[in-house]
Amino acid sequence: MIAKSPICCIFQDWQTARRLGLAVCALAACTTTPQQASCAADDIDCFMSHLVIRDANGTDIAVTFIDATTIASLSAATHASASAPALISGPASVAFPYGTEIAGVDVVFTERMDFTFSDPNGCQPVMGLTFRKSGRRSGQTGCFPGLSDHRSSGAFTRNVGFSAASPDGASFDVDLVVISSSDCAHIADPLALVTANGATPIGSATLPSGVFANNPVTIPLTVAPPSTTTTGDTCNATWDCGTSTQCAAAMGGKSGTNGPFASLADCNAWRQKYFAGAVCSSGCQ
Repeated sequence: MIAKSPICCIFQDWQTARRLGLAVCALAACTTTPQQASCAADDIDCFMSHLVIRDANGTDIAVTFIDATTIASLSAATHASASAPALISGPASVAFPYGTEIAGVDVVFTERMDFTFSDPNGCQPVMGLTFRKSGRRSGQTGCFPGLSDHRSSGAFTRNVGFSAASPDGASFDVDLVVISSSDCAHIADPLALVTANGATPIGSATLPSGVFANNPVTIPLTVAPPSTTTTGDTCNATWDCGTSTQCAAAMGGKSGTNGPFASLADCNAWRQKYFAGAVCSSGCQ
């Protein structure tokens, strides 16, 4: 978590800033630098623990982590039921570009992921993601809430990513499962949904009654390693003042790009001196 001071845009080294026509909107003065997490290529549990989900508008959606064995058991026991939801369509694969930085932490998001589903219970079902690689499954399934919308079919869009860097790239499979319940009970709370009616604690062999899941749909996921491009004109710093009118006035606009820089070190030096919240492009090495 990034701790903010009451004043979130503090200007320093003003004479230099004026000379260069730049604002020293030193966000470092009002935020602490988050520690960068990094996941090894084969560490699917690391990727799961840093799972990030956003809706079509870019709003964060809370991820609930549930024991993957419980989810797999529920799916195996109920997928043949007439009450089980189903994924009708979705992406055939997922490919992540490398190096988008959000609030000082690398987050690599997928392209737009559109899903359609059917659910005889009249819900937008909970969706769970489990990672698999070389015959091994992640210990947890990351789930996001469903919705009681009284519709037997529909569509939703999600963006999925990781709040961690992947310096070596990665590739693994994603098992997608949709979970629903009679009368949409607990549909907005994945943990309560899966542990309802006596299925406690998480990982218990006891399965909830009136809860149903499909057979997982598996798609391949790849994360590209960092770009090896070293051309100076591909290395830039992008900044955005957000709603700060003081910052926008000093910077000469609400957002913009500075550069090119010869290296990531040069780009970071500019960021640290003038705008710590700026983002260095993926071409900076």
